Amino acid sequence: MHEAVDSNLVVSDDDFDDDSWEFKGSFSESIAINQTSVPNHGDSHITYSTKVEPKDYVDFYAKLNHELCFVSQFHIDSLKNARSTAALCGKDA
Repeated sequence: MHEAVDSNLVVSDDDFDDDSWEFKGSFSESIAINQTSVPNHGDSHITYSTKVEPKDYVDFYAKLNHELCFVSQFHIDSLKNARSTAALCGKDA
């Protein structure tokens, strides 16, 4: 089901050592010299934050623990299968 994709992202005619290349977005002077505005966030941390109750933390960590156990058991089973396959092939595992 794998299909080969012809990518034209890299053009082989490019020469990065060419001296004619220059950075088009550079400026010789800084524009922000006289800009002294400081954003005022005020109480935005209160306005935009969500309140998380302790029971939500317990649920989160319980789900995290369950998923971690599943992933680690899957990884252990994969290692066991790889070791048994290597033993059948006569390789040291």
